[in-house]
Amino acid sequence: SGDVSADEITIESEVDDLDRLREHFGLGELSLLGHSWGSVLAMEYATRHPDRVSQLILMNSAPASHADLLHFRERRVATERDNLAQMREISAREAYVEGDIATEAEYYQVHFSSTLRRPELLDALVQRLRAHFSAADIIKARVIEQRLYAQTWLSPAYDLLRNLSQCRARVLVIHGEHDLVPLDCAAHIAGAAGAGKIVVIKE
Repeated sequence: SGDVSADEITIESEVDDLDRLREHFGLGELSLLGHSWGSVLAMEYATRHPDRVSQLILMNSAPASHADLLHFRERRVATERDNLAQMREISAREAYVEGDIATEAEYYQVHFSSTLRRPELLDALVQRLRAHFSAADIIKARVIEQRLYAQTWLSPAYDLLRNLSQCRARVLVIHGEHDLVPLDCAAHIAGAAGAGKIVVIKE
């Protein structure tokens, strides 16, 4: 929301927002779907409130531990050195720093190019990202992202995998064959969950 300042948003406030939604709809428990970093939020909610989640669906999940985040980064350095260099060049531009929408789109064209290999799909995705944002919204979103990352997977002790065994929900992990995040990171999530299953979507 535009009237919420970035420093008011924490992982705790995000989990509380989800619980308010559950209460608003009068649900004793819910099925929760998380995508990308939203999967981390979904797992945070499910492990903090194991009695309130019946099913957990994690699509293209971000890493669930600091160790897997490092593994993800190491693989990108090994396999996408040119893309990472291009992303660093774009993010150093004044237009990017100021939240220019076209420059932001150029950055994400490179960011997702190894996982969305059909140009029309890559173009469609990038056009949807932050499509209704202003430059100020983009800058605020970056600040919020960095706050949430600092409170979760950037912390060396962060490990949601340890807590997933407490989650009584059935867990379905859906992962793309060419996802940015290594398949073994997704497999770690499915393996840590007591009732976890992983499905890999080809191509």
